[in-house]
Amino acid sequence: MHILLITPTPSYHTEKFLRALLDANYKVTLVTKHKPKLLDNEKYRYIRYPMSFGLRHLKLRLLKQLGNLICALQLRIIWQIVKPDLVHVHYIEDRALHCTWAGLHPLLFTCWGSDINSVFNTGSKNGIEWQNLAYALRSADHITADSYAMLERCKAVAGQKIPGSLFFFGIDTKRFKPGYENEAQAWRQELGIGLGTKVLVSVRSLRRYMGHHHVIESIANIVNDSQMPNIALLLSGFGIADSYQQELRALVNELHLANNIYWLQEIPNERMPILYSMADVIVNYAEVDAFPVTFFETAACKRPLITSMLPDYADIFGPESFLFVPPANVPALEKSIRLSLTESPDAQMQRIDNAFAIVERVGEWHQCFSSMQRIYTQLTNPQYNMEKPVFT
Repeated sequence: MHILLITPTPSYHTEKFLRALLDANYKVTLVTKHKPKLLDNEKYRYIRYPMSFGLRHLKLRLLKQLGNLICALQLRIIWQIVKPDLVHVHYIEDRALHCTWAGLHPLLFTCWGSDINSVFNTGSKNGIEWQNLAYALRSADHITADSYAMLERCKAVAGQKIPGSLFFFGIDTKRFKPGYENEAQAWRQELGIGLGTKVLVSVRSLRRYMGHHHVIESIANIVNDSQMPNIALLLSGFGIADSYQQELRALVNELHLANNIYWLQEIPNERMPILYSMADVIVNYAEVDAFPVTFFETAACKRPLITSMLPDYADIFGPESFLFVPPANVPALEKSIRLSLTESPDAQMQRIDNAFAIVERVGEWHQCFSSMQRIYTQLTNPQYNMEKPVFT
């Protein structure tokens, strides 16, 4: 089967997906802005994503749409030359619209979360972003997302029922697993974290909607409580000079937490299992989100997790696996951190074991990719467009 794969700028997830396709013996033509670093493969071809000559980035609506049309016409030519069996678009935004205008089919969209949330939570139904997204969604033959809540948002934007199913970017459970104690201890020593200090990791990217400011505020009282252990809070991804990260530093200074906060540079994926091993508690306190792969990684590494309670988190893990806290509620988050640091090992291990059983059942990458292969098979069935099933 020949897949025309259209992705945003190459990232860990897109390259992992591309490698999985090639390992499964698919022929792949990748269309994206920048060429990823891959070994040569006779079944792989790269084509640079069409250019709009700057028109798509202009504010004037007519010129923006003209830029989109230029990209769509170029994609149509690529599609006619390549002759794929299926077109798969990761991250639903302008690229999805271009494929729709180009008349490409069978057409599969995979939501990443922020693509839909950025329009659904902030956009106006009369705005060009909402209308373009709605048009693209209505034209898809199938959509995948990592939560039923996200599929419902797609339905709301499109204004109609859309064939869709769940798909998770699973993890390599041979790499994300308990262990790595020596590497974790060496990292602690490198950072200067004492042996008796409890390590909290606020693991998500440093964006405001990920709630790191709430996490910082939540430990302010704990560090001054003589009944609590010493705390080190690790924030990864620091180093980009933007206003939010400057705000976080100012907050740390205001709360006199400089000795408790450790700023880490962006961590490559291959070192993430060591970071989890070093942590006594993982904190995921987003205000808006899709289903994060962080859940699978934490569960596979058998670490306790505190997380905000969001609609997109409800499908897989529950309170029997993680400590759930209402979002943007600093007192409630502080209470959960105190509980996690002081509760009995048996109570904590019960949740950890429950979460580990779930990731073994649904979070392993090859299992997740197999579900996408089944969707490919259905979409390339000549009867599919007539039946339009809604997958569950």
